[in-house]
Amino acid sequence: LSPAIHASLLARARDFDRALEALRIAARMDLDDLTGTTAQGLHLGTMGGTWQAIAFGFMGLRPRRGMLHIDPVLPPSWSAIEMRVQFRGSAVRVRKERSRLTIWADKHISVVVGGTPFTAGPGTLAFLRRGARWEPIS
Repeated sequence: LSPAIHASLLARARDFDRALEALRIAARMDLDDLTGTTAQGLHLGTMGGTWQAIAFGFMGLRPRRGMLHIDPVLPPSWSAIEMRVQFRGSAVRVRKERSRLTIWADKHISVVVGGTPFTAGPGTLAFLRRGARWEPIS
């Protein structure tokens, strides 16, 4: 489970080279039979850890006090990352591109972006990065 957890923590620290290497190891654990044990069964913990590395590490998703906090980081070698999750009964899609963040929800949910609370859904809520701040756009 260590590679997936390391990938998450290294992504949050913006150490992208090491984060991506750890993510690659976690994602390929069974495909490449890295431990020589795949014939005995899949490593479901590593699969879950890989999902967590993407959701919590790279996407920066955190449920807190009834709100979905979103703080994505994008490695320079990636052009975008997108993830779909369920939050408080709403289907939510979060997409991070270089200077744009888009949140789509099918029901009203509370989100926090850049420390500022917003209501997302139903429909799309988009932000542009201006310096260190995310600003909502129409």
